[in-house]
Amino acid sequence: MDSMQLQSKSNTTRIVFEGDGRPTLVVGGHPFGRHYVSSGGRVRWRCRRYNHQCKAVIMTFGQNLITTKLGHNH
Repeated sequence: MDSMQLQSKSNTTRIVFEGDGRPTLVVGGHPFGRHYVSSGGRVRWRCRRYNHQCKAVIMTFGQNLITTKLGHNH
């Protein structure tokens, strides 16, 4: 599993690549899956517990976090 750091105010933000090549954004120990990539290059990540009604989302652009909504329900 490879990983890369993102620029954020927290040192606990990184992207790891699963065995099948899927990127997973890990913020504060919570995994986020890539949900959508806009034509402008912004990436929307949602909590992997989305199917369990967790609404936490993150937007990134390049290696920068630009929006976070970390209201996890778990």
